Amino acid sequence: MCMFISTSTFERYFLQLDFFAEVRHMECDVVITKTGIDVTIPKKIAKEWDELTSKGTRLELFQRRKKSIARERQREKDQRKRKRQQRQKDEKSALRSYWDIQKTERSARETLKSRSRKEAEVGCCVYS
Repeated sequence: MCMFISTSTFERYFLQLDFFAEVRHMECDVVITKTGIDVTIPKKIAKEWDELTSKGTRLELFQRRKKSIARERQREKDQRKRKRQQRQKDEKSALRSYWDIQKTERSARETLKSRSRKEAEVGCCVYS
Protein backbone atom coordinates (compact mmCIF):
# COMPACT_ATOMS: atom_id res chain seq x y z
CA MET A 1 0.00 0.00 0.00
CA CYS A 2 1.27 3.47 -0.86
CA MET A 3 0.12 6.78 0.58
CA PHE A 4 1.17 10.39 0.74
CA ILE A 5 1.14 12.07 4.15
CA SER A 6 1.22 15.85 4.38
CA THR A 7 -0.24 18.77 6.29
CA SER A 8 0.11 22.50 5.99
CA THR A 9 2.98 22.52 8.48
CA PHE A 10 4.81 19.40 7.31
CA GLU A 11 6.45 18.44 4.07
CA ARG A 12 4.82 15.80 1.92
CA TYR A 13 6.13 12.30 2.60
CA PHE A 14 5.64 9.12 0.64
CA LEU A 15 4.96 6.05 2.76
CA GLN A 16 5.02 2.57 1.27
CA LEU A 17 3.90 -0.34 3.43
CA ASP A 18 3.83 -4.02 2.57
CA PHE A 19 1.15 -5.85 4.56
CA PHE A 20 0.36 -9.50 4.91
CA ALA A 21 -2.99 -9.15 3.10
CA GLU A 22 -5.12 -6.51 1.35
CA VAL A 23 -6.46 -3.44 3.13
CA ARG A 24 -9.29 -0.97 2.40
CA HIS A 25 -7.45 2.02 0.93
CA MET A 26 -10.39 4.42 0.87
CA GLU A 27 -10.99 4.05 4.60
CA CYS A 28 -7.43 4.79 5.73
CA ASP A 29 -6.95 7.66 8.15
CA VAL A 30 -3.80 9.57 9.06
CA VAL A 31 -3.58 11.90 12.06
CA ILE A 32 -0.39 13.88 12.63
CA THR A 33 0.10 14.95 16.24
CA LYS A 34 2.93 16.66 18.13
CA THR A 35 4.14 13.28 19.36
CA GLY A 36 3.88 11.28 16.15
CA ILE A 37 1.75 9.98 13.32
CA ASP A 38 -1.28 7.76 13.90
CA VAL A 39 -2.22 5.67 10.88
CA THR A 40 -5.43 3.63 10.83
CA ILE A 41 -5.61 1.08 8.02
CA PRO A 42 -8.61 -1.30 8.07
CA LYS A 43 -8.19 -4.83 6.74
CA LYS A 44 -10.17 -5.89 3.69
CA ILE A 45 -11.05 -9.21 5.35
CA ALA A 46 -11.51 -8.91 9.12
CA LYS A 47 -9.34 -11.67 10.55
CA GLU A 48 -6.27 -11.80 12.71
CA TRP A 49 -2.95 -11.77 10.89
CA ASP A 50 -0.16 -13.92 12.19
CA GLU A 51 2.32 -11.18 11.32
CA LEU A 52 2.23 -7.57 10.23
CA THR A 53 4.67 -8.12 7.41
CA SER A 54 4.54 -10.57 4.58
CA LYS A 55 6.94 -13.44 4.01
CA GLY A 56 8.50 -14.62 0.84
CA THR A 57 11.54 -14.26 -1.33
CA ARG A 58 12.59 -10.86 -2.61
CA LEU A 59 11.20 -11.75 -6.02
CA GLU A 60 7.83 -12.85 -4.59
CA LEU A 61 7.54 -9.69 -2.49
CA PHE A 62 8.52 -7.54 -5.47
CA GLN A 63 5.92 -9.17 -7.71
CA ARG A 64 3.26 -8.87 -5.00
CA ARG A 65 4.13 -5.21 -4.45
CA LYS A 66 4.04 -4.61 -8.21
CA LYS A 67 0.54 -6.13 -8.42
CA SER A 68 -0.57 -4.06 -5.44
CA ILE A 69 0.69 -0.85 -7.04
CA ALA A 70 -1.02 -1.80 -10.32
CA ARG A 71 -4.32 -2.37 -8.46
CA GLU A 72 -3.97 0.99 -6.71
CA ARG A 73 -3.26 2.78 -9.99
CA GLN A 74 -6.27 1.10 -11.59
CA ARG A 75 -8.44 2.07 -8.61
CA GLU A 76 -7.28 5.70 -8.91
CA LYS A 77 -7.89 5.64 -12.68
CA ASP A 78 -11.41 4.28 -12.14
CA GLN A 79 -12.06 6.92 -9.51
CA ARG A 80 -10.91 9.71 -11.86
CA LYS A 81 -13.15 8.25 -14.58
CA ARG A 82 -16.17 8.19 -12.23
CA LYS A 83 -15.50 11.79 -11.19
CA ARG A 84 -15.17 12.88 -14.84
CA GLN A 85 -18.41 11.09 -15.77
CA GLN A 86 -20.22 12.67 -12.81
CA ARG A 87 -18.91 16.13 -13.77
CA GLN A 88 -20.08 15.60 -17.37
CA LYS A 89 -23.48 14.42 -16.12
CA ASP A 90 -23.78 17.50 -13.87
CA GLU A 91 -22.78 19.80 -16.73
CA LYS A 92 -25.36 18.22 -19.06
CA SER A 93 -28.01 18.56 -16.38
CA ALA A 94 -27.14 22.24 -15.88
CA LEU A 95 -27.29 22.84 -19.64
CA ARG A 96 -30.67 21.11 -19.89
CA SER A 97 -32.00 23.29 -17.08
CA TYR A 98 -30.65 26.39 -18.81
CA TRP A 99 -32.18 25.32 -22.13
CA ASP A 100 -35.54 24.67 -20.43
CA ILE A 101 -35.48 28.17 -18.94
CA GLN A 102 -34.56 29.63 -22.35
CA LYS A 103 -37.38 27.67 -23.98
CA THR A 104 -39.90 28.92 -21.41
CA GLU A 105 -38.75 32.52 -21.86
CA ARG A 106 -38.85 32.19 -25.66
CA SER A 107 -42.36 30.79 -25.47
CA ALA A 108 -43.45 33.66 -23.21
CA ARG A 109 -41.96 36.20 -25.64
CA GLU A 110 -43.73 34.56 -28.59
CA THR A 111 -47.01 34.59 -26.68
CA LEU A 112 -46.60 38.30 -25.91
CA LYS A 113 -45.73 39.06 -29.55
CA SER A 114 -48.76 37.11 -30.73
CA ARG A 115 -51.07 38.96 -28.32
CA SER A 116 -49.55 42.28 -29.31
CA ARG A 117 -50.12 41.53 -33.02
CA LYS A 118 -53.72 40.47 -32.40
CA GLU A 119 -54.39 43.60 -30.33
CA ALA A 120 -52.81 45.75 -33.04
CA GLU A 121 -54.93 44.07 -35.74
CA VAL A 122 -58.11 44.50 -33.70
CA GLY A 123 -57.23 48.11 -32.90
CA CYS A 124 -56.44 48.80 -36.57
CA CYS A 125 -59.78 47.44 -37.72
CA VAL A 126 -61.76 49.29 -35.04
CA TYR A 127 -60.34 52.70 -36.02
CA SER A 128 -60.82 52.18 -39.76
